[in-house]
Amino acid sequence: MSKYFIHLNQKRCISCKACEVHCKVKNKVPPGAKLGQLVSLGPVEKQGKPSYVSMFLPCFHCENPWCVSACPTGAMTRREDGIVYVERSLCVGCKACVLACPWKVPQWDELNGQVISKFI
Repeated sequence: MSKYFIHLNQKRCISCKACEVHCKVKNKVPPGAKLGQLVSLGPVEKQGKPSYVSMFLPCFHCENPWCVSACPTGAMTRREDGIVYVERSLCVGCKACVLACPWKVPQWDELNGQVISKFI
């Protein structure tokens, strides 16, 4: 089970995707890539009113991350405190971590020819 996650308050979320924008700005994510995404289902009817069900999907910082195991250079790593991230100076752009992650959290940075993924 993941040690770190972002809690989304379903009662307050209006599916505006401001969390995606905040994540991109805070982490200086290049165009076309996302370190986290809001997945919304709906509209669905709840108590006779239209509603959306949303979930923010950032990196789950897995106990045994597949992305780390797949990385041939050690660029994708997991710190002692459980944070999973990529050491960009070691990334050779093979995209093995992107293919290994079932949630597609590591993103390809087209501008630099490397993978981006960091603690959100």
